[in-house]
Order: sequence, then structure tokens, then C-alpha cells
Amino acid sequence: MQKRQFTLTMLLLLTLLLAACSQSTGNTASPAVTVAPAAETTTAAYEADDFLPLVLPVYEDLEGHLGEEITVKGFVFQRDSYGENEFMVTRMLVECCFDDAAPTGFVTRWETDVLPEVDSWVEVTGIIDQREITDSVTGMVFIQPYLIASSVEPIEPYDSPYVFFETE
Repeated sequence: MQKRQFTLTMLLLLTLLLAACSQSTGNTASPAVTVAPAAETTTAAYEADDFLPLVLPVYEDLEGHLGEEITVKGFVFQRDSYGENEFMVTRMLVECCFDDAAPTGFVTRWETDVLPEVDSWVEVTGIIDQREITDSVTGMVFIQPYLIASSVEPIEPYDSPYVFFETE
């Protein structure tokens, strides 16, 4: 459990540094998702459970997932610091309260002339890669998971952009 908590803390730190959470994503949806027991197959339960089980293991063991193909669903987040043909497929991770929610997911490279619109919801299939980035404020160098997309498809928006990290 300590390793998972450490990994989550590092994920949040990296996400905050990369996404500068002080800037709004423009997404103002209210938190409508409640985490249902795993046995339920409701849409809300799926929406809450289909993201973190894909994202967290990659951040916990990036080397073990390099080259793996995954499909992840979230909304499109964009920063000026992203390169051409890049966006983040993301959900807002809540650890303790909504004010601390941070965009979490994968910066994605999509080789096309047209990127999906910011705040639109997409299903991205791609290969997990990594890249080295330098934080412009601290100068610290990080290895970041990076998704090289083979397909980006629009999907209906989920009821909520939020996912909830539950500590045991």
C-alpha cells in the first residue's frame, strides 16, 4: 500500500507540474459519478472504473508497460507547452476534495492535421512510450509516459470528468 500511495503522490506531483492545475480546463461538470461496487455494471460504475486501472499501473511501472497497446477514454486537455499534434487524454483525479482535483492521464501524440477539440471526449488507442521532459520552473528532469495514438475516436461525454482515488 505504501508503494501505491508513493506512486499516487508522484503521479499527482508530476501531473501538477505538467498541467499547472491553476489553469482551468474549462470543464465545469458537477461530480455526478458515485463509485459503485465492482459487481455492478452500471454506466456510472464503468465510467468511474475504466480509467485509473489503466493509468496507475503505467505510472507505477513504466518500463514494464513500454510498447503495450492500451485504450483509454477521457476528455481532451491542451496546454501551450505540448508539442504540435499533442494533447492529453485525461480525467480529473480527486484524492481528498474537488478543489484539489488534478488532470491525470497521458500526453498523446496523434499524427494528423486535425486534433480533437479541447474538452471533447475521446477514446484513444495507442502504444505506451516514454519521453524525457524538463520542468520549466524547477529544471527537474522527469521520465513521462507518452501515448502514441493509432486511433482517436469521439465518444459521448461521461456523466463526470472526475475519478476518485480511494485509500484503503
